[in-house]
Amino acid sequence: MQALSRRLARAINAEAEELAAVLAGFALFFCLFAGYFMLRPIREAMGITGGVHNLQWLFTATFVVMLLAVPLFAWLNSKVPRIHF
Repeated sequence: MQALSRRLARAINAEAEELAAVLAGFALFFCLFAGYFMLRPIREAMGITGGVHNLQWLFTATFVVMLLAVPLFAWLNSKVPRIHF
């Protein structure tokens, strides 16, 4: 296992102490993109089912919900202490 971590550290130009953070970041983005690509067909099917006339309202509703959700997420994130690796 140490040989693998040494090779990985050399390949990405990272210190051995940084590998846990790098792997956690990779896992986070992998899960984020996997979830997005699993939900995208459902989102598109809902848009097609609703019809072209309702597509404008779907975009508007998405925009408004994100306008409310992003500041709420930022506020919640500011209350959680950061973990240092």
